[in-house]
Amino acid sequence: MTSASLNFTNRRKIKSNFVDIRVIERTDSFIRVRTSVDSKVLQTSEDYRLVLDGFDRGRHQRKTISNPTGEDLDFTDFPVDATLRFKVRQIAVGTNEGRVLAATADIRPVEIEGTVLRQPFLVPELDDLGALPWRIEWAGDVANPRIVLNRRLEEKFGSWRHPVLQALYLPAMLRELLTGLVCRIQSPGELDEETLGGRIIAFCKDRFDAQLPATPFQGQKARKKIGSHGQKIVSSSLQKLNGEMARPCSSSFWRHRHDTTGRYQALAFQ
Repeated sequence: MTSASLNFTNRRKIKSNFVDIRVIERTDSFIRVRTSVDSKVLQTSEDYRLVLDGFDRGRHQRKTISNPTGEDLDFTDFPVDATLRFKVRQIAVGTNEGRVLAATADIRPVEIEGTVLRQPFLVPELDDLGALPWRIEWAGDVANPRIVLNRRLEEKFGSWRHPVLQALYLPAMLRELLTGLVCRIQSPGELDEETLGGRIIAFCKDRFDAQLPATPFQGQKARKKIGSHGQKIVSSSLQKLNGEMARPCSSSFWRHRHDTTGRYQALAFQ
């Protein structure tokens, strides 16, 4: 087994199984990350410094790794509930200052149990909905719609947090939430940041490649412009939530996702 290989840019690709990254503590002031890198991936004839780049929703912070065999690094530019991903990079110093000599792909860290303070983004209420898998209720405060999940689904999967169950209901639920907000408010500025609607709009603007248009939501011209962005936003949103790279999806993808979801829902209620 080799520890690294060259890509088309002649940058070495460091295999992630030679790197260990763990989040060991989260506070309001910092997120502490323990990092270790196998020395065999660092062999090079060029002078370099080793860095750990952290990313979350458009934010980025770089830390220098002084001791590759094991070091704790405090990241201070991220919120306590950040969903972090990392890259380890060898950066040239001297003549080729700044050139990336080698790098890993994105690495999601191991979370040490008992230290994570993150809250789920969408928290459904459980209720008896008959044959309906889930429902969004807009009565009352439009900024905080009620998200309801069929209790029978949780009984089938053991928890509403089960990743397979979330893969079934989150895509369609997010589409309806985004569409519902566009249809019910004049502009994103109406939504308080602490409301569910405000968090959804801020999440999409901050995280995804396809942004909401910076125009009022109401009016025929505005709706036409929003419509041209809608598929891109939802495609990007759903793929990011599933850990994929953001890219527009074809109509055949949505038909496949719809058909697959329908089959799973049918199985869930057998």
